[in-house]
Parts: sequence; structure tokens; C-alpha cells
Amino acid sequence: MKHIKILAALVLLLTASCSKDDPVAVPVDSGTTGECTWIITDVRGNYTLTVSGDGAMENYASAKTVPWYNYYDNIKTLIIHDGVTTIGDCAFFGCDKITGKLTIPNSVTAIGDKAFIYCRSLTAINVDAANPAYSSADGVLLNKNKTALITCPDGKTGSYNIPNSVTVIGDWAFEGCINLIAVNIPNSVITVSPYAFFFCSGLTAVTIPNSVTTIGSHAFSDCSGLVAMTIPNSVTAIGEKAFYYCSGLTDITIGNSVAVIGDGAFLSCSGLISINVNAANPAYSSADGVLFNKNKTVLITCPAGKTGSYNIPNSVITIGNSAFSSCSRLTGVIISSSVTAIGNSAFSSCRGLTGTLTVQNSVKTIGDWAFEGCSGLTGVITGNSVATIGGAAFRYCDDLTTFTIGNSVTTIGNYAFSDCSSLTNITNLKPAPQNINSNVFSRINLSGIALNVPASAVTAYKSANVWKEFGSIQAIP
Repeated sequence: MKHIKILAALVLLLTASCSKDDPVAVPVDSGTTGECTWIITDVRGNYTLTVSGDGAMENYASAKTVPWYNYYDNIKTLIIHDGVTTIGDCAFFGCDKITGKLTIPNSVTAIGDKAFIYCRSLTAINVDAANPAYSSADGVLLNKNKTALITCPDGKTGSYNIPNSVTVIGDWAFEGCINLIAVNIPNSVITVSPYAFFFCSGLTAVTIPNSVTTIGSHAFSDCSGLVAMTIPNSVTAIGEKAFYYCSGLTDITIGNSVAVIGDGAFLSCSGLISINVNAANPAYSSADGVLFNKNKTVLITCPAGKTGSYNIPNSVITIGNSAFSSCSRLTGVIISSSVTAIGNSAFSSCRGLTGTLTVQNSVKTIGDWAFEGCSGLTGVITGNSVATIGGAAFRYCDDLTTFTIGNSVTTIGNYAFSDCSSLTNITNLKPAPQNINSNVFSRINLSGIALNVPASAVTAYKSANVWKEFGSIQAIP
């Protein structure tokens, strides 16, 4: 009873010491993170997250695993006290309501991966001048000697000049800086790391200087405001999906030193009409705005904005993975008789392709998802050299009514014809029925489809798994 009276007296004393207009910080939740403690306090609906202690915070695998995740929509202020030595991986990932400036104390010597990713309203990260590991300039986080740019806060606006001391733009450094319209990269920069400018949708101007040698994977993905990009002669490697989904890009020029271009580097750039390679480049070439290897035996990327009909050159042996993916404005493609392999997703989502597609007798392999989503095709004829039709190769070809399977096809992958709801007639030239899973024709009423097979194989097809489900099985006329 005495304890209750003392607590009540303290509450009355605190209440009396504050005027009715003074905000009172009310504890909401608290706990530990590694060697540190955390507390959330509430002042009139605005939450402050404070991390204190002597030591390292815990590392987290994702935003959902941090102990304050349930309060993300209310946390407006973040305070990190002196004594904290390590800010954990993903510690504040997605705290997009944190506003204003954050100060990193001099005790912090390590900052984990993605610690401040998706903090959309954070405008500045300032570092105590006495910090031995980190520094800041104009509200941007850098290492101590300013050779590595670590994080530009997502709330930064306008234009930004990277300091001349910087040699590396770090992973995720400018991720989500949607209000930046221009970034000046100095001649000191050598590496643009993976995801460096990911989802900087407001960027309209970025010039890559002739000092840069590496552009990492996804480095400029989703930079929808970029219009043109020149890869200088200093660059030797462009990472996978480096310019993925840069929908505003119309032209890309590739210098003479690029030796490696990762898969999907220019995938889904819906406005891209031309990829041009310096003639002196020893590894790559271009023709009619299309990207090839040097001797044009591999077609790597047809720009997604290309229109009309396209004839694949007679030198091409392989149509690469995703080579024509999302080229929705193409109305026709003629596959030359030199082609032997059609890669995975090679023509996926080419919704403008119409009529009947003929796969030449030279082709041996049709990759997974090769023509997935080609909803305008009404017929497909595969040549007699095709041995494999990959998984989901023709899935979602909604208007496809007829399909001819060549006599050499031995493998038909899972979901190859899934959701081809308009199919009425399949001709299978194989003398013996292929052993297939029922999901090859997933979500299709086989009883409404006619199956034409060699006369000598009618009986075999009528007793074969899956094939026997067709509405009518008859000899090829």
C-alpha cells in the first residue's frame, strides 16, 4: 500500500510540474537489441525510437524481424546515443516516417547492410566529427576519408555533387532517392556498386565519367526518368539488370572496353529503341540497334521499344535468354535457319506478335518460358529438329488455337501449354507419345481439343497418360 501511495505521489508531482500545454513523453514499448537497449516514447502520437547502451546492436535479416517493426507507421524521430558501437543490418530498414536529420555518434564504428534503406523522409545523416570510422558531407554518409559514399538519405532533393575524393559509390547508396533529379559523378569514381541508384525514379541526368570501370548489378534499375546513357570506354563490366526497367531510356551507347554484360542488363526498358556498340569493342557488336556478341552468333538484346517486324540475321546461332522479352511492339519475327537454340524467356511477353510462328528445322531447343505471354499468337509450328520444349514455354498464349509438335520432340516441360485457353487443335508428329505430366496442359479442358497423330501411333496415344484425355484422337490426314 505504501508503494502505491509513493507512485501516485510521483505521478501527481510530474503532472503538477508540467503545464497543460507541455508535451509529455509516454513510454510505449522497450527491449534489447544485441548489447543495447531500445525504447519507444509517444508524444501526442509522434513516436521517438531511442537506442542506447555500450556495444553492438543485433543484426536483422529483414525489416519484419526488428523488434520495433509494429511501430513503423508512428516512429517519426530516431535517436542513437553515444556508446552504441554497431548499427545492425536492416536495423531501420523501411522506417519511412522518420523525418529530418539523424546524428551518428562518435562511438559507432560499424553500420550494417541496408541499415537505412527505405527511410523515405530522412533528409540528412550527420556524423560526429570525432567519429573514427565515418564522416558526412552535405547530409550524406561516407567513410572517414570520404573515399566511399555509403548512404544518401532518401529524402534528399534536387541535385547532388559527389565529392571528388569518392572512388566507390556503395551498394544501395542512393536507393530510393526519388526526389533527386541529377547526380554529378566525379572523375575519381571507379566503381558504381550494385543497386547504387536503384529506384531513383526522379533522376533525369547522370553522366558516367571515363574513370568508372564497373557498373554493378541493378545499379540503375527503375531509374525511369533517365533518357539516354553513354557507357564510357573505361567501363569493362556491366552487371545483370544494371538498367532494368529504365522505361524512359531511348538510347544506350556502349564503349569499346566492355567485356562483360550481365543477363538482363537492359531488360524491360520499354522506351529503348537503340543499343549501339563502339565498333572497336572486341566482345560485343550491334546492328540495327540490336545487341550481339562480336561475331553476331548470339543475339543478346533486342531493345524493348523496337517496332514492326524483325528478321534475325543469318549469322545467329543462339537467341539469348530474354533477348526479345517484353518487346510488345514487335508485330513479327522471322527466325533464320541458322538458329539452333532459343533461350529462356527469349520472347516472353511479346504481346504484339500475331499470326502463326514457324520455328525453323534448325532449332533444337526451345527454352523455359520462351514464348510465355505471347497472347497474340494464333498458331505455332515447331520444326522437326526440336528435341525440347521448355517448361511454361507457351504458357498464357491466350489466342493460340493450333500447335504442331515436331517429330523429334522428346521432352515437354511442366506447364508448357498452361492457360492456353483457346487451343482447339494439336498435331503431334512424334511416332510415340511423350511421357508428360498432367500440368503440361494445366487449366485447359482437353476434352474440347482435337489431337492429330501419326496413323501408326493412334492406339498408343489413346492409352498414354495425359494424351488419352484429349476429346478426339485421330490420324493425321
